[in-house]
Amino acid sequence: MADDDLSVLADRPGWTVEDERATYKPAPGGWFARVSHVKLPSRASERFHDALVSPAGAAQHTQFAVTVGEARRVAEGWVRGKQLRSENA
Repeated sequence: MADDDLSVLADRPGWTVEDERATYKPAPGGWFARVSHVKLPSRASERFHDALVSPAGAAQHTQFAVTVGEARRVAEGWVRGKQLRSENA
């Protein structure tokens, strides 16, 4: 997986990619995650911003990742965790 290109996520199930943002939404109406490619002014390198988003559209948790692979693992893990908690509630 390329370290700096979100387009590689488009071939994975549940992912859509538009410009500098990818969305992982495996189920309609459920929790989802967004990954955005960002350039931080305080750093020479670029990062990926992960956001876990509730079904209502509110960001519940955010963090930065160094590579697309790391951002993908975090996003998919968050969403799967929320799905499991919802199923077991």
